[in-house]
Amino acid sequence: MIWLAHRTGAAASTASLLRVRRSTVILFFCFLVMAVLGGVFHLSEQYQSTVDEAKRVARASVRTAESYTSRTAAEAYRVLEGLADVYHDQATLGRFDERSMHLILAEKLKKLPAITTLFLLNADKTIIATNRSFPAEQGRLDEFNKAIANPTDLGNGLFIGSLYASGKHTAGSERFYLPLGVKVIVDDKLASYVIAVIRTEDMSRFFDTLDLGKSGMIGLWRDDSTLIAASRNSAMAPGETHPEFTKYFQEPIAQSDGAGESIYSITNGYNPRIRAVDKLADLPLVVLVTLEGQDFLSKWHDSRNRVGIAILGLILVMVATGFFIVGQFKRSEENEVALRHAKASAEEANAAKSRFLAHMSHEFRTPLNAIMGFSEIIKGKVLGDGVSPVYISYAGHIHKSGEHLLNIVNDVLDMAKVESGTQALRRENVSIARSIENAVAFVERLASERGVNIVLALPDAMPDVIADERFLRQVLINLLTNAAKFSDPGSDIMVRTRHHAKGLDIAIEDKGPGIEAAIMQRIGEPFLQSNPSLSRSGQGAGLGLSICKQYMDLLGGELLINSTPNQGTTAAVRFPPALLTEPEVQIAKAAE
Repeated sequence: MIWLAHRTGAAASTASLLRVRRSTVILFFCFLVMAVLGGVFHLSEQYQSTVDEAKRVARASVRTAESYTSRTAAEAYRVLEGLADVYHDQATLGRFDERSMHLILAEKLKKLPAITTLFLLNADKTIIATNRSFPAEQGRLDEFNKAIANPTDLGNGLFIGSLYASGKHTAGSERFYLPLGVKVIVDDKLASYVIAVIRTEDMSRFFDTLDLGKSGMIGLWRDDSTLIAASRNSAMAPGETHPEFTKYFQEPIAQSDGAGESIYSITNGYNPRIRAVDKLADLPLVVLVTLEGQDFLSKWHDSRNRVGIAILGLILVMVATGFFIVGQFKRSEENEVALRHAKASAEEANAAKSRFLAHMSHEFRTPLNAIMGFSEIIKGKVLGDGVSPVYISYAGHIHKSGEHLLNIVNDVLDMAKVESGTQALRRENVSIARSIENAVAFVERLASERGVNIVLALPDAMPDVIADERFLRQVLINLLTNAAKFSDPGSDIMVRTRHHAKGLDIAIEDKGPGIEAAIMQRIGEPFLQSNPSLSRSGQGAGLGLSICKQYMDLLGGELLINSTPNQGTTAAVRFPPALLTEPEVQIAKAAE
């Protein structure tokens, strides 16, 4: 059963270690998952915030480009309408003055920085006045005429032509222009056209001033899907067409934050892209802004990399820490197994020792009894007086040494019986007064030899105690023997009893040298000398107090030691109230 209990305790301890290890691994895993989820959640929020900010930038850029284009067109049409009125008045009066018209056109052009040229054409689209020269160069402008051949009517005589190229310029490039015009009606007939030509290159320069990142672009498109002007990052050049943009003129464009709709899409191999588009009021033009993810997500990519590295580092640290903790648990488990094995071996060795000592009681006591018996015969001259006095003296020493050795052997054997669990306990009602008197009678001879007086200070009535009388008597004998051994000659040993709320105390007080503080902390250990500074003469094996403690534990009481160096020692045994009975109860139980 002892082996079974040990195995059960070991299994429970191992199971506890496994539970702790499992709980630790689960906690680590949960913490890791929370850290990863926290990082992902942070990146997700940051990503959405970055995309929203890019959408705001795209919309703001659309509003800025739209405002610039609308303002340019509005200023041009306002001047054209004024010039149309001037020409109408001159034509009505039949007083057209090309020179004055040339001067007016040149003066008006100064107020229109986005306009490169002002024309006045007759009904057959021949130049009759221009800001460039006087008199105007005659002839037809083929590209220009094509641009206004099928203009888009805006109402009130206003129209807008198509984009056209002016031919080769420096560095072999073409320049593109967009004509804006006003029809002059005289006597219900088309009399002339007043044209303002916008150089789209100037519009592109303005678009380049907008911060759209390294890859972002902005473009101005006409309703025929022709690109009018674009920033330097545009993949298309002015004059090129793209059918996709026709839909923006066919369907209403949703408004957001005062600008056109913002479209977030993932294209070009999962490259995020934001597009914001808006149509200019009263003009067949659309502004389109495109932001590339490689630009507006660059900071988020850096943050993502940092968070990823941090999470990876955290994972590595936690994995290393987990391996370390698991290793520590494994080592702890191995150490515990080793300790259990060592403990089991020690317990087995101690049990074997106790069994050996218990079994050797006959072998120890038989020769000692013979030694003491024969020496007592010689010392007492049982067989006559024909023995030398010296032999008698030697026999006395043999008897005394044998008696001392027998006491030590008895103590060792009693201790072995307690440790081995073979010490039977017989509980009964025991008279405390009678036990004290028997113990005093047993120690009285030793006290007399030491010149010490044992004084009893007992009350008239005391309760009985439920105990084993042999054990109680042995405890009191051991305590009295110690007190007699260490008391100075002529001193008194006081034996007192005190009944209180915690139970009953039997105290034995001596006026000996006391016990050192370092020894007091180890009182009750086997083979411990209570005062090793004194001579070994007269001392036993150091088992007296240990046996007392073991016996009191068996009886359900406790041993209390209080000592002051050079003043004496008080040793007391305490029985709790549950073990006390009144004498009347004892009599009643005996009668039953």
